[in-house]
Amino acid sequence: MDSNNAQLSALIEALPDAIFFKDGAGRWLITNHLAKSLFSLEKIDWVGKTDQELSILNPACKSAHEVCITDDETAWQARQLTAFTEFIHDEQGTREFLVRKIPLFHEDGTRKALVIIGTDVTESKKKETELKRTKKILEKTLGLARIGGWEADFVQQTISWHQSTRQMAEVEADFVPTMDNIMDFYDDGYRELMREAIDKLRVTGAGFELVVKMHSAKGRPYWARIIAEAKMVNGQCVKMYGYLQDITDRIEQDQKLKQSEIRFSHLVANSSDAIVMQNETGAIIYASPAIEGILGYSVEEVLGRTSSDVYDPQDMDQVQARRKMVLASPGAVVPITVNRMRHKLGHTIYVEGTSTNLLHDENIRAIVSTFRDVTKRVTTELELVDRNKQLEDIAAQFSHDVRGPLATLLGLIQIFNHSNVTDPINSEIMAKILIPASQLNHVIRSLVRKANEENRPDTDNNRILDLIHR
Repeated sequence: MDSNNAQLSALIEALPDAIFFKDGAGRWLITNHLAKSLFSLEKIDWVGKTDQELSILNPACKSAHEVCITDDETAWQARQLTAFTEFIHDEQGTREFLVRKIPLFHEDGTRKALVIIGTDVTESKKKETELKRTKKILEKTLGLARIGGWEADFVQQTISWHQSTRQMAEVEADFVPTMDNIMDFYDDGYRELMREAIDKLRVTGAGFELVVKMHSAKGRPYWARIIAEAKMVNGQCVKMYGYLQDITDRIEQDQKLKQSEIRFSHLVANSSDAIVMQNETGAIIYASPAIEGILGYSVEEVLGRTSSDVYDPQDMDQVQARRKMVLASPGAVVPITVNRMRHKLGHTIYVEGTSTNLLHDENIRAIVSTFRDVTKRVTTELELVDRNKQLEDIAAQFSHDVRGPLATLLGLIQIFNHSNVTDPINSEIMAKILIPASQLNHVIRSLVRKANEENRPDTDNNRILDLIHR
C-alpha cells in the first residue's frame, strides 16, 4: 500500500494541474504541491480537514474554501463530471482556473470520494481575449478595406464566406453559398473567366489573380480583385481559398485619371503655348509639341538643353535673375516678361509667359514654364511707337512752318474790304496773299513727300491733311 501511495504521489506531483482527493465527507486526503501553494497550506496540517475547517485555520483563503464547498455540493448533486470556473487571488494576482470535479459513489449510492483537477487557464484566457480582440480589429479593418475571405472545400462541396464577404455580396443572413450560385454574382463575360481560372487551379494547383466586374444580391455593381490559392493533397486539389477586395473606387479613379490625362494630352498637343519642364539644374526634361512651332526645334532636340541654349544672350541677365526668383518662391507664379529667344533658323522671336517652381511637388519635381510667341504683337507695338514718333516730328514741323504763313493770311483777310470788292487796296492784298499761300503749298508738299519717304500709308497722309484743314 505504501508503495502504491508513493507512486500515486509521484504521479500527481508530475502533473501540471492542481490535484485534490477528498473523501465522501469533504475531507482533504491527497493533493499535490501546486494545490497546496494555491491555498497556502504548506505550514498547515491539512490532511483530514474539510474546507470549513481549513477556512478557520487559514482565513486568507476563506473565500476560496467557501467557493469549493458550494461547487463540491453542485458536483455531488450532478452525480457526474462537472466543470467550474474558479478564481484564486495570491501574490501573482488573480488567476483563473478551469476546475473539473468528478464524484465517485459506493455501490449503495452513498458518497465515496471527489476527484478534483484544477487547470490554470489565466494565460490561455488572456490569449483568447487577445485573439478575440485581434479578430475583431481584423474584421473591422477588412470591412473598412472592403476585403472578404472565402474558402471552397472540393471534398465536402461546401463554400465558406467571411462576414465582410457576405456584406459585400449583400446577401440575407440565411444565404448559403454553393459552387453554382456564387457564379450568379459575376457579370456576363467575367463568369466564364472565373470558371476557367478555377478549373485550371484544380488541375494544376496554380493560384490566380483576377479583376472582375460583379454585382451584389441587391444589384449593386462593383469591381473586385480576387486572389486564390490551392491546397493540394497527393496531387489533388482539395481546397481553394483566398480573398476578394472591392476596388470600385480605385477603378473609377483610374478611369477618371485616364480621361483627365487624355484631355490634358489633347489640350497640350493642340495648344499654341509651349509647356517646358526643367529639373533643378535647369535642364529641360519635358517639352510640349508647341515648342516646334515657336522655336523650330523638335521636342527631342530641346531635351537636355538649358535656358542659355534658347534665350538671346542680351537677355540672359534678366533670365538668370528670374530663375533665382522662381527657385526662391516655391509654388508662386512668376511672370516671364517679354524676352528674346533664338529660332532654330537664326532669327529672333519674342516670348512671354509664366514660370512656377514645383520642385517640391513629388508628382512633378520640376520648374514648369509656359510661354507663347508674341513676336507679331511686339513688332506691331514697335512699329506703332516708330510711327507715333514720325507723326510727332511731322506735327512739330507742321506747327512751325505753317504758323507764320497762316498768321499772314489771317491778317490780310482782316484788312480786305469786303464791302467794296473793287477797292484798289483789295488788289494789293490779293497780290500779297499769294506769297503765304505759296509757302503753305510748299510746306504741304514737303510734308506729303516726307510721309511717302517713310512709307506711310495714305491714311496717314489724310491725317496730315486733316490737321492742315482744321
